[in-house]
Amino acid sequence: MGTEKKAASGTARVTPISRTVTTRSSSASSTGRDNESGNTVSTSAAATDNTGADLSSQSVSGLSSTSTLDSSASSPTPPTVPAAQQAAAVPVVVASQGRAITVANGKRSPSPDWPISPFGLKYADDLMERVRLLTHMEDRSSNHYGLTKIPRGSNWGPRDESLDDVLCYDGRPVITFLVGEVESVSFTNEIGDPLKFIRIAVKPMYHADVVAAHRMLRQHCHNIHRSEELQIGIVEAGRRQSRRTRNSRNTTAYEFKYVYDASARYGPKATMPQLTVRDIGYRDLVLVECKFVRFRADSDTGKATYFASEWTSWRARFDIASICRLQESGDDLESEGPSDNDDIPIV
Repeated sequence: MGTEKKAASGTARVTPISRTVTTRSSSASSTGRDNESGNTVSTSAAATDNTGADLSSQSVSGLSSTSTLDSSASSPTPPTVPAAQQAAAVPVVVASQGRAITVANGKRSPSPDWPISPFGLKYADDLMERVRLLTHMEDRSSNHYGLTKIPRGSNWGPRDESLDDVLCYDGRPVITFLVGEVESVSFTNEIGDPLKFIRIAVKPMYHADVVAAHRMLRQHCHNIHRSEELQIGIVEAGRRQSRRTRNSRNTTAYEFKYVYDASARYGPKATMPQLTVRDIGYRDLVLVECKFVRFRADSDTGKATYFASEWTSWRARFDIASICRLQESGDDLESEGPSDNDDIPIV
């Protein structure tokens, strides 16, 4: 695939790689979707107004921004972290010594404490432990949280700091983790040009994440008489990728650059090799970092409005901050064509 991979034996260390990777092109049609939320809209009862984060209150110990999470360590004392990582307020989750047993193949009984592959794929235990740690992330120092760990006191940010459209906690934007397998992506058009609005649909490894995400989308809208038609088992995230042309009212699309290889470790972006959107495809295991944002919408139609200045009616969506690939699915192989020696009757 053009990206450097390391085995999961021993603690994996990754050196950032500077190169361009162009292997797969993933595109999907956005016909019939609202360009701002990425979801279809259907008639329904009016959504409730609740700008508080009505989420699960499970508690786990907070993770220090300078700590390293090792899934197989027998001692609670984390390994020493380099000074460069200690300076970055981002938790670090690294690959560790993994057992040969594979899991998440659909045979393990569902458990709220263990991730299950929606596509029935097999992963090593150490990778599944990393998925568990990332899904339940709760790091106050960096404001990074799993979907079910977002603090209850989260609310829209202050208007005077241009954060009135972003879910914040303690005055800072909340970064939430969406961990799962890719159902579909829409980054480029048919000829490979970037789209003005990109999307990724993910099947989370925990059903609780689906429930939490859908509840947030419904409860954080206001004065809308049409609600989202959400897909079962799927959470979508999007991002506007256009900038206004100088001295013109027209906008130009530009490629999303914040894509990384987290197969060996997740941490500060400088420590992870960079990928491109073409490296993200169907059934890849990914971590999507998102902000949760709101946008002004027409009360009757639910469509986005761009010229209103007051927050009288709005909808919400997950806004992509970065995409980190935890494991490639390997589904990009060409299908085998017919053999030249097939025993076909002559007519």
